[in-house]
Amino acid sequence: MRKLFYGYWIVVFGFVTLAVNNGLSFYGFAVLNKPVADELGWSRSAVTAGFSAYIIGAAVSSLISGKIADRYGPRLTMALGIAVNALSFFLLSGTRTVAGFWVLYFITGIGLPLLGPIPVGVVITRWFHRLRGTMQGLAFTGIGVGGLVFAPLIGNGLVPRFGWRTTYLIMAFLLLAIMIPLVWFGFRNRPEDKGLRPFGWAGADGAAAPGFSAEPAGDFDLRHALGTGTFWIIALTFALYGMAFNAGFQNQVSILTGHGFHAADAVDAIGLIGLC
Repeated sequence: MRKLFYGYWIVVFGFVTLAVNNGLSFYGFAVLNKPVADELGWSRSAVTAGFSAYIIGAAVSSLISGKIADRYGPRLTMALGIAVNALSFFLLSGTRTVAGFWVLYFITGIGLPLLGPIPVGVVITRWFHRLRGTMQGLAFTGIGVGGLVFAPLIGNGLVPRFGWRTTYLIMAFLLLAIMIPLVWFGFRNRPEDKGLRPFGWAGADGAAAPGFSAEPAGDFDLRHALGTGTFWIIALTFALYGMAFNAGFQNQVSILTGHGFHAADAVDAIGLIGLC
């Protein structure tokens, strides 16, 4: 019986990583901001500014996460993300000031790309020469599934039972308990680490990739990309999507409960958005 190519497990690990990372930090904020604001007496705008700090931190981190992954490997990049986010969740459990909340969510934002699509995309690219887009697409569905799983778990399970402060501690524990074994025992930076070759490479899976060349595509680099209209169209599309989606999404629980919906139903709606 032919042994399953280990790259498929890398895709599964990537799926779980994105589900846990985005489910706890991104979707977690959406269901935690209201109980935090209610207990501490903060305005909606003050709490939402924490998400702005989160996005700024993610933007800053995105500029360097790729370089870290390329130079030191995706596993080390993910390990940094685990450490940053676990520490920020732990400290958020004790936050008492708006400024402290903003700073800690800025730090959480830094951890998002370190444990997000950048290192996952890099490691999948190294394991697959054929089916790269398909495998990345499968792994990236974990982002939405993370919302479907963790938003109700946090908003309807943990917060009502333990309160938001203890919930942040549980989130830190879940992140460490799931991700440390996954990064340490599961992920491998490249197929050569297990004596394999990328999927689609001659001899790796029994089929060579037609027309594939392992050589870089000429001297096309970041400087050349920045000079193309296609790059800026893609960048603008992501920017507009982020502004339109995040502005309402992170306040959805407050908006829905303000219009008479039950808090549990509002939280469930957050999770269902993950499927869209």
